[in-house]
Amino acid sequence: MLQDTYSLSRYNTHQIKAFAKLLELEYGIATSLYNRRPDAAPNPTEYVSRIPEDELGDIQPDALAGRLGINLAIHFSQRQLEIIGQTGTPELKEAIIIAFQYAVQYGIHESVAHQQLAYISHSPAWQ
Repeated sequence: MLQDTYSLSRYNTHQIKAFAKLLELEYGIATSLYNRRPDAAPNPTEYVSRIPEDELGDIQPDALAGRLGINLAIHFSQRQLEIIGQTGTPELKEAIIIAFQYAVQYGIHESVAHQQLAYISHSPAWQ
């Protein structure tokens, strides 16, 4: 259904949510959109844990912008981070690193962010 997923980076979270509503009306499901832009999903921090492993590398870096993006990054499991390290684009990986750095800087789930940054810095998948 979604062919050019990088075009999703042209839109903010509210615009993606509106697009998702149209997909829901037309096709009855917007899962493929939410898998790429989990920031627009209902209950985004819960949704991020349900993204299929084979689609984790397709998350658009824009989904990790701002405070919501930091919260999404914090909710990635180490298994998800390993898969993203192996299959994600350099832009996605950089967005995750930045989200963790901001979390540490601004005290948002600081201990989790420190743990995830330590994992990333030692993981072969992220090198």
